[in-house]
Amino acid sequence: MNYREMLTRRDFFRFSAGAVGALALPGLAATRDGRPPNLLVIVADDLRWDALGFAGSRVVRTPYLDRLAETSLVYRNAFVTTSVCPVSRASIMSGQYASRHGIWDFETPFKAAQLDGTYHAKLRGAGYHTGFIGKWGLGGPLPVRLFDRFDGFSNYTPYIDTKRTPPHLTTYQGEAALGFLSSTPRDRPFCLTVCFFAPHAQNELNDEFPPEPGQEHLYDGPPIPPPPTFSTSYLDGLPKSWIEPNGRSLFDNRIPTSKKFQNFLRGYFRLITGMDAAIGRILSALAGDGRLDNTLVLFLSDNGFFLGDHGMIGKWLIYEESIRVPLVLRLPATAGPAPRGLRQAFALNLDVAPTLLHAAGVAIPESMQGIALQDIEASAPHAARDHFFYEYKAGPFQCLGIRTERWKYGFFPETGFELLFDLLEDPYEQVNRAGRPAHSALVAGFKKTILARYRFS
Repeated sequence: MNYREMLTRRDFFRFSAGAVGALALPGLAATRDGRPPNLLVIVADDLRWDALGFAGSRVVRTPYLDRLAETSLVYRNAFVTTSVCPVSRASIMSGQYASRHGIWDFETPFKAAQLDGTYHAKLRGAGYHTGFIGKWGLGGPLPVRLFDRFDGFSNYTPYIDTKRTPPHLTTYQGEAALGFLSSTPRDRPFCLTVCFFAPHAQNELNDEFPPEPGQEHLYDGPPIPPPPTFSTSYLDGLPKSWIEPNGRSLFDNRIPTSKKFQNFLRGYFRLITGMDAAIGRILSALAGDGRLDNTLVLFLSDNGFFLGDHGMIGKWLIYEESIRVPLVLRLPATAGPAPRGLRQAFALNLDVAPTLLHAAGVAIPESMQGIALQDIEASAPHAARDHFFYEYKAGPFQCLGIRTERWKYGFFPETGFELLFDLLEDPYEQVNRAGRPAHSALVAGFKKTILARYRFS
């Protein structure tokens, strides 16, 4: 059994067939009891879409997220439009592609006007009590003024800090979320964003994934099979400026032996389970004080992660393991019968901000390029989406592309290298069809669209 089969051979979704049908989505600006909904946004870091129990994993234990999924909409085709932490987080907060918000690296901050256009600012302006906990992810000063309560860091902080109580970062972030919830005024709705650092690696440290106490031996056992594309041969043809710093060197340095690969996987999985437990405590607190039924819960990751797939460790490129993410949306029960079940429609990180504003009854700015998931659920004419664009830039290197239901096209302007994958026939993206005469017209059409959108000569 190979790695992907182990994760997806059983049905992706555990719910009954009756839960999958579309239901009419009630407006949420005023819930059934007249109160605006609370909003809880939970963002994981570098969490690939298939490393969760409800996504089909037979290895990773996520009982609390599984339980959340049972009462939620689960988007099977959720993606990020740029797969790197600061860029995707800027898209989540602004509802914009990177080509519009302009954040391409770890140093560039939002401008003041951009901060005022985030869902955080819009909701606070509408009377929400706002909180932020965890990884902000963008450059510049931390935006403490944007929130009623801010307990975060820029891009990195160690998992273990004995000066922190509790010392493990994941547990600390969960406790900080509980502290916010216990102190919120009951006469105002809240919007809390919790950005866990897990399961992001502590890069350049010997112990990349420090587990929480008691989880040191979780997932010990038989070897976990590698993915079917576990070979650096898949890097052939990619621009050398990319391969040399980000391809074979990372693969060889971080998982050079079978033992190190197994330790890498198990450490990554342990942090996911630790995060799941923290999320369980947050949801339990809301259920315990009667607020969960009036709370919209949205869970996603800022990007996916290669676990040796295509000869890589990390993200960045347009392959599925990098750009596909989990996305779960639980609507308030007080709004009436809430829809739940598996959804096949495209959902993007751009959609988070408009979804939250729609739920709160706040006008969605025209500058936002995402679509409220409520409108997608209701099949609104403007919400139809049969493709999306992918864009990544790091210095002179760029990876641009288009993802449709069946096809994925990638273009590397630096060298002109192209990728074309038939996702129906080749779900592991092992065969590049870009150079085949039978697909020349398809490639030409995709390339023309990319060149027009990004104004290349």
